[in-house]
Amino acid sequence: MKNRIVVVTELYAPEQTSTAHYLSRIAEGLAASFAVEVFCAQPTYALRGTRAPRSEVLNGVMVTRCRSTVLDRSTVLFRLVNVLTMSVSFLLVGLRRIRRASFVLVVTNPPVLPPLLAAVCLLKRSALVLLIHDMYPEVLSLSGLMSERNLLYRAFNLISIWTLKKAARIVTLGRDMARRVGGKLGAEGDGKVVTITHWADLDEITALDRPGNELLSRLGLEGKFVVQYSGNMGRTHDLGVIVRAALALVDVPDVHFLLIGSGAKKRWLESEVEAGGLTNVTVLSPRERKDLAISLNACDLSLLTFVPGMTGVSVPSRMYNVMGAGKPIVAVADGDSELALTVREGDIGWVVRAGDARGLVEAVLDARADRERLASMGRRARALAVDRFSRSAAMTRYLEFFRELAR
Repeated sequence: MKNRIVVVTELYAPEQTSTAHYLSRIAEGLAASFAVEVFCAQPTYALRGTRAPRSEVLNGVMVTRCRSTVLDRSTVLFRLVNVLTMSVSFLLVGLRRIRRASFVLVVTNPPVLPPLLAAVCLLKRSALVLLIHDMYPEVLSLSGLMSERNLLYRAFNLISIWTLKKAARIVTLGRDMARRVGGKLGAEGDGKVVTITHWADLDEITALDRPGNELLSRLGLEGKFVVQYSGNMGRTHDLGVIVRAALALVDVPDVHFLLIGSGAKKRWLESEVEAGGLTNVTVLSPRERKDLAISLNACDLSLLTFVPGMTGVSVPSRMYNVMGAGKPIVAVADGDSELALTVREGDIGWVVRAGDARGLVEAVLDARADRERLASMGRRARALAVDRFSRSAAMTRYLEFFRELAR
């Protein structure tokens, strides 16, 4: 009889977010050797209003969608209501369906789920495996949503540490994140924390010739040196540093910034571009996943940015598909972050200190001036994705991890 793994995540297929994509693929990969069941919510992002089946077998995985509200997430109050109703539903389903000796894989977003499922696992004598996408409550402070001096923040931190201690194992997405978790746990973290990175979707994302790129053609950017930011436009991603760099380069006629994505800071970004008269910036909505290869290849240089202090708090999953597309990267981030380490160790781009607009300008001009070096970096990025950051490599790690846990 196969060991049972229960995956608990708000977001799952058919939702199109990064979290949904990766959790769906992880569950499907684990189903090759384990009996996998997923508890998730109805779509609340781009597919809000789409009613997925309450229960179905999807690519070998039994999926149960818990009842919850699906109000518009752009309103903070509605988002809180969604999280509250979803949490109650997950708690009730977990109490009914999680059995002794199950492995329960829980992702940290939204942050209310891990402590709830930790309590359920204690009652059911099941092993909690925590998959950390973002470190809480640190990400709330760095987002500007909560002060570290706030009593709620301190309480949240104590709950977070309790949850980490109750987990049988903890999976982090980067070495910096593993160090941060280890710092919280001390000796209790010995042998408990592993790092399994996300991956590039190499079957879908490949390096395409720039001439003839339909997105560049449609935007009239074929003759430009295009610097692209693609992904989450959330509070921890420094879009201000891009705006300041674009302003400094507005009189360089062949440099153009192409910013693709959505998130809490998108409206601010659009207003800054308009107010600054930044004719060298184009802002687009996210592309569908089926068009990702074309959009990621619609540039000469790719940007990934974090606000200062994000070391160990989050790892941008988009980095791996950018590498898969064979694009050099400018990482505007703390120097000891997983993002900066990957770029520097692979020699696949430039690392600029977080918040340093002048450094970003210099990196762009450096890249623009040496196209041969730029091309070499792009080839190394693709090779690195194939050699180290493939889906098969990540799934091998997950299968080995759970097999060892099951012994």
